[in-house]
Amino acid sequence: MSKLTSTFEFEQKPRHENGALPLPEGEGWGEGAPAMKRVAAMSPAEAKLRRLAAERILVLDGAMGTMIQELKLDEEGYRGARFDAWNRDVRGNNDLLILSQPDAVRDIHLAYFQAGADIVSTNTFSSTSIAQADYGFPTTPVN
Repeated sequence: MSKLTSTFEFEQKPRHENGALPLPEGEGWGEGAPAMKRVAAMSPAEAKLRRLAAERILVLDGAMGTMIQELKLDEEGYRGARFDAWNRDVRGNNDLLILSQPDAVRDIHLAYFQAGADIVSTNTFSSTSIAQADYGFPTTPVN
């Protein structure tokens, strides 16, 4: 099992009187917040996102589920070639589409960028072992 490591280290600071956590201190973050010390080099993408976020509010993509429903996929559409022989119905498993219909997911993301989104995220409505078990997918990682 691999361990995930953070690229940030935070000093422990008390919460505000209202219980909220303070924001990290530094460029654009305001005063009185805990200091954030960078321990790894920032990628060009992260640097650009941080610069843009300091300049304006960034827009995240919209309703992925609605866009997937607009595709009006049937069982065969959800399966694609990759899961054509799967032993259970998979219609409705939107997370599967990143594997079975990657071009459709890319087109949805592209539509959000064309509409002005700065950031898109993929469909992870049911990316849990419990939800995937409903479609007969393994509940443990497969190598």
